[in-house]
Amino acid sequence: MKIVVQGQRDKCDSLSKWVQNHPALNLYFASSREELNCLVKEVSPHAVLTETDLDRLCITLLPGAYMQSHLSKYRGQSGERIVRAVTFGRFDLFSGNECVRFSCRKSKELLALCVDRCGGLVTMEEAIDKLWPERVYDHRVKQLYRKAVCELRKVFERIGLSEAFVTGRGNCFIQPEYFQCDYFDFLKGIDGDFPPFYGEYLYDFSWAEETLAKLEYIISLRKEK
Repeated sequence: MKIVVQGQRDKCDSLSKWVQNHPALNLYFASSREELNCLVKEVSPHAVLTETDLDRLCITLLPGAYMQSHLSKYRGQSGERIVRAVTFGRFDLFSGNECVRFSCRKSKELLALCVDRCGGLVTMEEAIDKLWPERVYDHRVKQLYRKAVCELRKVFERIGLSEAFVTGRGNCFIQPEYFQCDYFDFLKGIDGDFPPFYGEYLYDFSWAEETLAKLEYIISLRKEK
């Protein structure tokens, strides 16, 4: 696990005891806000600790670890399984602690689009427009869409959660109740808390820029309050 500490090593009195109990940690120290921002971008840490946090052993979590800590709040009464979608930065899907592999790159992008729609219907026309913007809308590109859908179905069947991804005639969507997602959490908050956002959202996909603008607008409104 990678952890960035806001402070200097010689000033963190409780650090040595904490590390003894967590031998797998990789620690990085930032003595200024500028260094902190650089480290966060360079090493993609699981958590950020302040000197005060160290004394209390209280972690201020970044998106991946943030969602992991709140996992129990998203389990149903029967304890059904869910998956974890990371959208702040590069898109990834996790089943438990394992990163889900996609044999088809476009199937992963299709899932990202479905997550971006928060469970709303994604039509074949919209998916093709976003995923294959340079292609003519014909039977060949429709076949590419169907292949991506088929591969995505296989992914969810493989992890034992086929009901999380729903397909229809010329459309598909996710069931949000089976997903834990930083983007969902950001929009609604968890107990008044929000996952940290550092200005990056599904940055591998150009079509996500519209949602990124919305996130930045929401942040500006929250700062005014």
